[in-house]
Amino acid sequence: MLLNNDVIVTPNWLDNLKKGLYSGSNIGAVGAVTNNCSNNQVIDTDYNNIDQLIEFSKENNISDNSKWIEKLRLVGFCMLIKRDIINKVGLLDEIFTPGNFEDDDYSYRIRQTGYKLLLCKDAYIHHFGSASFKKLPGEYNKLLQVNREKFKNKWGFDPNLINNKEMSTISDLKMF
Repeated sequence: MLLNNDVIVTPNWLDNLKKGLYSGSNIGAVGAVTNNCSNNQVIDTDYNNIDQLIEFSKENNISDNSKWIEKLRLVGFCMLIKRDIINKVGLLDEIFTPGNFEDDDYSYRIRQTGYKLLLCKDAYIHHFGSASFKKLPGEYNKLLQVNREKFKNKWGFDPNLINNKEMSTISDLKMF
């Protein structure tokens, strides 16, 4: 499990992620939806305090496989990965330290091995967002650019193109 330090987990989030992850032998990793991230993993929320958050999540986090969609990438604020997938693709690539595009890279590596990524919209957690990087606001944009270039150099295409597509094949991505 990749889980950022700036999240609040909610009732049933992990159970619903596990159901998605083990719903098929071809599923390599799953992710949750939230209030704050990229990759169309944000859903509309309507809460102003922790009690309202819990009530909101209880209504959202009802197991429902019709709320699972295949994605090209998952944002690493919350990603549940099968152990055998980790054994096949390895750990996060440290060239992306301290962060940004390591999750794009990992998603791509998982898909290269033939496994799918699922976004489980029936698993909601609150994400404050960029807690580790708020201390360095000027450096954050620079780090984004540097790590984006590292990804481009490693794989031969711009990772931002993944963000603009819901589904594609690995061979389609190599065209970029």
